[in-house]
Amino acid sequence: MKTAGGVWKLRRFWFFFFLTGCGVFLVVYAEKLLATSELPSIRQPVFLVLALALQAATWILLAGGWQRILAHRLGRKTRLMSALHHLALLSLGKYLPGKVWGLVARGAKMAAQGIETDAAVDTAALEQVIVLHSAAIVSAIFSFAAFPAWIGVCVVAAAIGSMAFGHRLVGFALSGVSRLTSRFSEVDRQPQRIQIDRKTYAALTIRYSAAWVLHGLVFIAIYLSLSPTPLSTSAETVALLVFANTSGMLIGFVAVFAPAGIGVREAVIVSLLASQVGVGNAIILSIAMRLWTVATDVVFGGLALLASGARDDEARDQHR
Repeated sequence: MKTAGGVWKLRRFWFFFFLTGCGVFLVVYAEKLLATSELPSIRQPVFLVLALALQAATWILLAGGWQRILAHRLGRKTRLMSALHHLALLSLGKYLPGKVWGLVARGAKMAAQGIETDAAVDTAALEQVIVLHSAAIVSAIFSFAAFPAWIGVCVVAAAIGSMAFGHRLVGFALSGVSRLTSRFSEVDRQPQRIQIDRKTYAALTIRYSAAWVLHGLVFIAIYLSLSPTPLSTSAETVALLVFANTSGMLIGFVAVFAPAGIGVREAVIVSLLASQVGVGNAIILSIAMRLWTVATDVVFGGLALLASGARDDEARDQHR
């Protein structure tokens, strides 16, 4: 009993250390970002309420995707609150250098739930591949706003067509991951040949693509909140905003050297929006979206961790 209690205290201390580290990096990078730029001015606050609702819907959609991936890969049903807990760990961990800390935190949580290391790794890898693939699809669909029509048509066709064979490539890649992680497994296990059927992969890709579109709508709501007159956007501007936001986050994610893609995402957004809204407005927009992302990651992530922690404490009390 003492050992179990000590392990639980250690876990609680580790999560405190994890969150403290995230907070330090958030403060440091936010200070650097604000020191070189002008704070945006809110003109239409009502759109911030819309952005908050869209952000919440995005989180729920992403958490639901994680639930489905766990059910497909591991045959495990998980509550929405637990899925939100995983999403919070991933969202907060990305602010630490290397972007691996969110995955490490998620892996620790999965280990605490009795999921073996190799299964946890290929399940998390599957989700990240789908997240990136769906981001590429959404970027391609809205690329017509920034490129000539014939290029946009070709890119959209290629992106949609990738869904037809994406499941095969992912299965092959994850089988390789399984061969690697099986060598470090705590038990003697043979590597698995991981497969995901086309229908399941397509359904998950569509779900995560919808989450990317919702997040693009958050960016549009931020844009409208800074606009002196409501709804002063054309269809081309709307498409360009979704394209810039998704492409910026995708490239920022790939830039593993930058915590949460700080600097990289903003540079992509500014370069894509400068010709449409002007360099100054593009910079302000990119800063506003960064501040929004940091704030909602901290608030939503913190609430998810607190709610999940309270539920775990209640469950332990009931088993005593």
